[in-house]
Amino acid sequence: MQKHDLERLVTSARCRVFGWEDAANDSQRQVMAALIHGFNHADSTVLCEPSLARTSKRPPDLVLVDTIAGLHFVEVKEHGLQHIEAIEPGGQIRFRYENGSQTKNPVAKVRNATFDVKNVSEQGFDGELVLPSSIGWPSPSRHSRTFNEEESK
Repeated sequence: MQKHDLERLVTSARCRVFGWEDAANDSQRQVMAALIHGFNHADSTVLCEPSLARTSKRPPDLVLVDTIAGLHFVEVKEHGLQHIEAIEPGGQIRFRYENGSQTKNPVAKVRNATFDVKNVSEQGFDGELVLPSSIGWPSPSRHSRTFNEEESK
């Protein structure tokens, strides 16, 4: 998806969309477009690379805030299944590149962003804020697999 295609979608969307200009690549724009299409009503907000908390080293790629579906953090990887060498314990993924392999941990990145937001949000509540969670890997070119957090440990 080209940037101008996403801009047209954002302009006509009923949901609120912030930071769409920061969608860095085709995969991120495709996943963002899917969230906009799927949650295109006034009670939804789609955020691209938001700086949600001062403790975040790097924000999640996308965040969906919806009054019914809740709060979802999405980390987009622009890799096809053919580039994955291994999925290791704890959510680490070893990707194959032309010049070798590199291990990344999108699960830890999303988990850290979740706790950053939880910690900041708890300041406005009495007691502990409970955020149910699941971990998933969206892939615009392939079907995604979703794992419950317990299963990914």
